[in-house]
Amino acid sequence: MISKLLARFTLWILGWKAVGEKSSHKKYVMIAAPHTTNMDGVLLLAASTVYGMKISWMIKHTALKVPIFGWFLKKTGAVGINRKANHGLVAQMVEKFEQKEEFILAIPPAGTRSYRDYWKSGFYIIAKEAGVPIVPGYLNYETKEAGFGKSFVPSDVKKDMDYLREFYKDITPRYPDKKSKIRLSLEEEVEKQESA
Repeated sequence: MISKLLARFTLWILGWKAVGEKSSHKKYVMIAAPHTTNMDGVLLLAASTVYGMKISWMIKHTALKVPIFGWFLKKTGAVGINRKANHGLVAQMVEKFEQKEEFILAIPPAGTRSYRDYWKSGFYIIAKEAGVPIVPGYLNYETKEAGFGKSFVPSDVKKDMDYLREFYKDITPRYPDKKSKIRLSLEEEVEKQESA
């Protein structure tokens, strides 16, 4: 974790500010959106440090084995995931939530900095299976503000995603043309089941 002083200086020099309050929950999945540039990671790390949060984020487990670089990644909150493990990514993250008293897992649901027609559903499934809330976090490049929305416990995918679409509609990413559509394939599966 970087120092709070360095984090404040980073935001100040870049003209950014952390607004509002952080979530009072000790365990949750934090949506890191919209995600269109590598700079988002720097801003997210700085803002979360200013808030006094220790966030974790997923990376391929082999990256943590690289000398010095792996140490640095761990210090910034990287959690190694083994994509070849018998139990999948969701199970690995649910296990982390079960093992820790405090755990904030930041996930950019688009899964890429480029435009996608759908968000990946991992953030939603992890939160649901771990029994933890989802907290929408944002970086608004128009106002240069970082902050959070109201937390919710995932229960009704359509209603939950409607809330997220409404929440993020006025949040401007660094590259608006790369902002992914806020929709899960899970929603379509539910719609098909309801119409059957």
